[in-house]
Amino acid sequence: MNFDPEYIKELVLDKIAGIIDEESDLFLKKLIAEDPEALKIYQSLHEQYKPEDLRRIEELAPANEALMWKTIHKRNSRRLWLRASVGVAAAVAVFLGVYLLWASRLSSFKDGQVAGNTGRQIMLHLPGEEAINLSGSQGEMKVGSTHLNNINKTLTYSSAMADNKTAILTVPPGKDYVVRLDDGTEIQLNAATRLEFPLKFSGATREVVIDGEAYIRVRKDEKRPFIVHLSHSQVQVLGTEFNVNTYDPGQEKVALVEGSVKMITENNSLLLTPGNEGTYTKQKGIEVDRFSARERLSWRNGLYFFHNATFEEVSKILPRWFGVEVIIENYKTGNSRFTGFIDRNAPIAQSLDLLKETNAFDYVISGDTVLIR
Repeated sequence: MNFDPEYIKELVLDKIAGIIDEESDLFLKKLIAEDPEALKIYQSLHEQYKPEDLRRIEELAPANEALMWKTIHKRNSRRLWLRASVGVAAAVAVFLGVYLLWASRLSSFKDGQVAGNTGRQIMLHLPGEEAINLSGSQGEMKVGSTHLNNINKTLTYSSAMADNKTAILTVPPGKDYVVRLDDGTEIQLNAATRLEFPLKFSGATREVVIDGEAYIRVRKDEKRPFIVHLSHSQVQVLGTEFNVNTYDPGQEKVALVEGSVKMITENNSLLLTPGNEGTYTKQKGIEVDRFSARERLSWRNGLYFFHNATFEEVSKILPRWFGVEVIIENYKTGNSRFTGFIDRNAPIAQSLDLLKETNAFDYVISGDTVLIR
């Protein structure tokens, strides 16, 4: 029987995780009973993965997203089933999506692996005060008239400063950080991100400025809308959860998880609904599309998930997450396609070793520079 190895691996992984539907389960049983190659894939994956491992991957997304992902996953799989010409390299790439995550957790590290630049610090700039190194200063502290509590990469504070005083929090490459604002709103900042926020909210609105990427849980206050200022747009909400991303120059993305937000630009405005992402560019204005919570939000768990991305696209993540410069020597490598995860908590060499298994490239790490050959 002819079959697509990629499709079979997806079914087997669903079977191990306990999320396979009855129709697919019956089909898988029939296939492994009739085809020795399918049986070999089934046995190989069962030897390598435990159900709790794969369920943890499903738990990276909210329950409704997991259902949506599964539906899309099966729809894509059936399309792939009809494409008998799909190559083994593509199957290996999909397999890497699970393998990369768990190998990074369980494998022992090689001697000499480089985890990136660890010298950059999370800095808090309070008005009229010297900058505070939050990477080095833990616990409670008092700076002027502001009380800070910096524990487990999370900042809470109270301040007697004037209402119009603004603080600046900068998170460097390779780090992430959470701050709870004066009103109870929580903002999780990704690497290479800058947040400007008032120490005390006053007036008819609550306003912050973000450059980079952040996940925001807004404390509901119907009398005071919450406004996030980006470079070319702003997001207005009352109480909700959403992600903003301004990493790419000239492009701003707002992904809504729950509630509702209005994305406003100079020439347009649009109300987003949960599960949709608004993307603004000067050329096209605001465009809306569905988003995968697993791909868009996995950074909050220290993971970057990518599907069928070029190495050039993947390489843009490495400087932010590991504090390195990436140089791609060969143009063909830059256009190779990859599916998988990068683990920010593992050394960069481990992710590169796993990525190169799906395409022919090599790399050299010298200090804070990675050369892809």
